[in-house]
Amino acid sequence: LSDLFQCTMAGFLQLNLPSKKSAIQARMILEWLIWGDSKRYTRNFSPKKINVNVIGEVNDPGRKSLDSNTSLIHAILQAGGPITWRSNKGNVRLLRVNNDGSTTLRGFKIDLTYGVSNKKNPLLEDGDTIFVRRNNFSKVTDSISNISRPLRDVVTTWTFFKLVND
Repeated sequence: LSDLFQCTMAGFLQLNLPSKKSAIQARMILEWLIWGDSKRYTRNFSPKKINVNVIGEVNDPGRKSLDSNTSLIHAILQAGGPITWRSNKGNVRLLRVNNDGSTTLRGFKIDLTYGVSNKKNPLLEDGDTIFVRRNNFSKVTDSISNISRPLRDVVTTWTFFKLVND
């Protein structure tokens, strides 16, 4: 079967398929038969660039166009890196939509010493979303700010009227 695949890919064996789409599907089926897993062929047909969303506590959040062999940590660095005092580097989330339509949410720790690893620093796929969460200090300061903002406006208005009346 491997020789059949190689002959087909090299053009020695011509398959009369009605369209380019049929040829791609045939190639995918042959690769699946040879390697036995459906993930293998997606890597062979992967584009040179992937689009990844990096959101949360990074310096430049948004949609990033990255090389297809980009790791999680490299994508965060491409987004300007985590905001030093606000980000929770021990709880970064990766949301991935799988081929079957299900979603996977995994947590990772940011450590620049990690090489590419499926457990600690996975390669990204097109459409992945990375969420760099806030740390506890940021949550507390944001809550205090949200509570004090309306009070600040009331105090400012009260002070203004006091100055006008005096």
